[in-house]
Amino acid sequence: MAEKGYEVTGVDLSPDMLAIARKKFPNAIRKPSFIQKDITKLDFEEEFDAAYCFNVFFLMTTYEMEIELLKGVWRALKDGGIFTFDVMNGWQMLDTTPHMHTSQEGDTRIIEFDCNRTIDRMRRVKHIEALWFIQESGHVSLELDTYDLRIFFHDELAFLLQNTGFEPLAIYGDDLSSEFSPSDRFINFVARKSSS
Repeated sequence: MAEKGYEVTGVDLSPDMLAIARKKFPNAIRKPSFIQKDITKLDFEEEFDAAYCFNVFFLMTTYEMEIELLKGVWRALKDGGIFTFDVMNGWQMLDTTPHMHTSQEGDTRIIEFDCNRTIDRMRRVKHIEALWFIQESGHVSLELDTYDLRIFFHDELAFLLQNTGFEPLAIYGDDLSSEFSPSDRFINFVARKSSS
């Protein structure tokens, strides 16, 4: 969006992630601004036409965190503003078999191997222990990580949106060109801020 000339503000809690983000926009017509902040504590007031939350919402593992994030986005958007976000599909997350994901950006290759996946059914949370193999410029490093992801289903998300002042407009699957299917890996939501 910044490279197309839009005014963009990025928010992240991690100063390291913000430093990486700042380096990614050498050709932007308008340089994005970046703010270090917890996204459950947004304090913008009707400043934005749109908000996008990518690969973050499922890190909100309690209803309190989810509601605070949605209320903050609602306050940040102008009336009629659009909110889009993605989450991993809850039906797919119920699978506890080990998985491997590979991604490539430039000369950096990352392989994530989820070696232990357990589900806390009472909290609707999946606990993951992962090994990360990072290959960059001929050097390979290994990192161990553990994290929790909230298990969401599309109807629950629509309910949360409606109860925090959003009107769900569309639900897409993985490729954003077709409606969501339970076999998709991701759920992509598009919602509009209601004025009431």
